[in-house]
Amino acid sequence: MTALEYILNDLPDYFIFFAGGYAIVFSAGQLLVTPRRRANWNLAALFSCLGIVLWQTGIITAGAAFRVPLALAFHVTLMFMLSPLLFFAYHLVILPEEALPARKALLLLPTACAVTADAAYLLIGSDERIRLIKDLFVVGAPHVVFVKLLFIGAAAQISVYLGFLYVRLRGLGKVDEHMGILN
Repeated sequence: MTALEYILNDLPDYFIFFAGGYAIVFSAGQLLVTPRRRANWNLAALFSCLGIVLWQTGIITAGAAFRVPLALAFHVTLMFMLSPLLFFAYHLVILPEEALPARKALLLLPTACAVTADAAYLLIGSDERIRLIKDLFVVGAPHVVFVKLLFIGAAAQISVYLGFLYVRLRGLGKVDEHMGILN
């Protein structure tokens, strides 16, 4: 294999790591803004989660997850954390005059459940972690269904949360005003 082929083969991994690093830089940038508002703290957390999830994805695509399976710790938690952070960010931009929902802590409930999945991952041995990761690439492996359900749960979570915002905007009569690219 030529040097160019090696570079092209690894280019997606480099891009994923670059994007993750870029998100972390944006996160730090939000913490440098003065005066910091709630939106800055939220965006810092959102970009941090996104950056770490991207790095973990890069670790998987680069094949390094088999060497360092602990690097994937809290991947599920971070995926579930993205939804409430995105909800808060969107809410703070679209409805800045309104306070966040009084029961905003309930939005973190799925994330708390995801912590249990990650705790289980931390409690198993290194060999078992490696086997679990390898099973993700084997069709019909027993753990794959559970992991897919976790990913589906994270996708459903963001759909529901954005649905909450849509209903709220609709109730305020602001849907047409804030439809963005859908106008």
